[in-house]
Parts: sequence; structure tokens; C-alpha cells
Amino acid sequence: MLNLERLSEIISVIHDASLEQGKWDTLADELAATFEAENCCFQIRDIVTGMAYVVGKTPTLDASLVEDYETWYYKDDLLIKRALQSGLNKVFIGSELIDDQELVATDFFQSFCEPQCLFHTLGGSQDIGDNCIGVIKIYRPKDRKAFVSADKHNLALILPHLKRAMGLSHQIWSMSQGQTITYSAIDQLSLGVIIVGLGGVVRFANKTVERMLQSDFGMAIRHGRLIIQDTKAQQAVQKALENVQKTSAGAMVPWRDKLDRPVSLLITPLNRGTKAMRLSGPVAAIFINNPEERRKPSETVIGAIYGLTPAEAKLTKALLEGRHLQDYAEQSGISLHTAKTQLKQIFMKTGHGRQSDLLRDIMANPVLRMRL
Repeated sequence: MLNLERLSEIISVIHDASLEQGKWDTLADELAATFEAENCCFQIRDIVTGMAYVVGKTPTLDASLVEDYETWYYKDDLLIKRALQSGLNKVFIGSELIDDQELVATDFFQSFCEPQCLFHTLGGSQDIGDNCIGVIKIYRPKDRKAFVSADKHNLALILPHLKRAMGLSHQIWSMSQGQTITYSAIDQLSLGVIIVGLGGVVRFANKTVERMLQSDFGMAIRHGRLIIQDTKAQQAVQKALENVQKTSAGAMVPWRDKLDRPVSLLITPLNRGTKAMRLSGPVAAIFINNPEERRKPSETVIGAIYGLTPAEAKLTKALLEGRHLQDYAEQSGISLHTAKTQLKQIFMKTGHGRQSDLLRDIMANPVLRMRL
């Protein structure tokens, strides 16, 4: 049986792994040594798809074979299938679920286990939430002694801690993935986006803002805060950010850049969630409409989104550029009647009956604000 000191040491490593993805390999080493084994791995399985990915392993496990496991071997892992069928939040010994003769006859054993000398298995499964199952497997080679009930008892002491750690680690990973996807999408916008925290400290700025800062736009980020060279606009932004923190009310700040082009800043509050988030999390988003980024969408993109023919998309693009229908017809070498017919088709496909409504809809379409 594990003594209290050793159990405390393992729990400490489990805690580290829950907060830092790279520590799962360290934990795998610790548990392999604890159970006098050569190999250990942790995997998370999606209940809906059945797919698995390995979150940590001992270096003794072949990395290419582990990658193959995540790609297709997981489907043939009969031991895990039977372990999950027997119930979650349990410890198991492989031979209790599948006898040795049946095991060695499987393609999974011959392709994945045998090349790595994986024979005796001690493991556990746990429901970690979010439709996911956490699994630990500890392996010994065939020429070593099999796992016994004492090993099951020791792993059972550790399993509840592993369950919490794997659940937390998966939540952190999922949140980071979601954040990465969100920031990637925001980076594609032609609209400048800045996320600020308490005191107006900049937490995030998308690539459009970075281009603004590198140009002669009259805006900068100094000491972590947004600075506008137009004094009046700067004061208005500061006041708006203060109001967001106090009243959760947004504001619009108009100003003109160095080339005297109109620029607008929309400051809007963000949901600040828990007390901890209110102290350190985002407070507001600043959206900046930059004249340099006001690109008209291409004919190809307009046509693809609204289902227009190339000729109809070309006409729509011309209208967006402010050209009159008759001038467009003359310059394109078509009759005014043909241009009007094309416009009727555009109205029918987009659901609009007036040019002003059509152009307003196109310019407001968020997909057309992406940098395609």
C-alpha cells in the first residue's frame, strides 16, 4: 500500500499537471515508477465521437505509434472498450477484462502493444465532464509479474485526484482552443478591435490595429494604454472607458485622422463575470473604423455569398463604388435594358427592391468585413 508521504508527492505532481499541460509526461513517469512499470499514458476520449487523444506519456512509449493510436488504433482497443462497458470511475486489471490468449490474437495487440512490449495492464477510467472520459493505463512487459489487487487498491487511492486534474486540464485546454479560434477570427476583420481591462490597459489588439499603429494614423499604445494624438478624442475615450467601468454604458467617439478622414471608435462593455474576472479580466472592447481598411468586397466574394452570376456581381461591385447604372452600361458595352434586367435579378436573389437597401445590406454583412 502507498504510504502517506508517497501519496502526497504524487498528488502534488497531479496538481501541477492539472494546471500545466506539459506536466502530464512528468506524472506518467512518476506513476510508472510507483507501480514498478516501464510505461504509462493518459488519454481523453470523446463520448460522442469515440475519438481519443493522449495528453501525457512516458518517453518509453513510441511517439509515432502513439500518434497512430490517436488516428486509428483507438478504435480497436478492446481493453478500453470493455473497461468502459464495465462502468466508469473504476480501476481495472487487463486480465480481468480480457484473457491473455484473446488479447494476443487481436490486431491491436500485434500492431500496437507487442512492438512496445506492452502486456500486463493496470488502468482506470473516470467521467471528467463535457462528454469526455479520462483514462490512465500503466503497462508492464510480459516477462514481469502481473498486476495484483494491491496495485488496484493503490491506483484507486490516486484515481479521484486524477479525475479532478484531467477534468480541469481538459477545461483549460478547451478554453484556450476557443480563445485561439476567437482571436484568429477577430484578426481577419478589417475593423480594428482592442480589448481593454481596468484602467484602460490593453489586453488584446487585432492585426488591423497593429497596421494602424505602424502607419501615420495618429494613434499609439504607450505603457499598455491606447493613446490618441487628437486631445479631444483622447479625453472622450478616457471618459467613455471610465463610464463603462462605472455604469456599463457604451459610447461612440468620432474624430479625424491626420489626413482629415472621419474615424469612429465604438466603446462597448463586456460581460465581466465573476468577481475575480472583474478585477483582472476584460472590461470593454473598442471597435475602430479605419478609412484605410474600408475595402470594397471583390466581385468573386459578392457573387459567392449572394449567389450572383459574374455579370450580376460585377454590376453590384460597380454600384458599391458609386457608379450610376447608365454609366456602367455604357462603360461595359451593354444596353441600359440589359443592365436593368441584371439589377432586377440581383434584387430577386438578395431580397431587396431598392439600390440603397441592397448596398446597405452588403456593406453591413460581417462576412464581407473579413480579410478574404
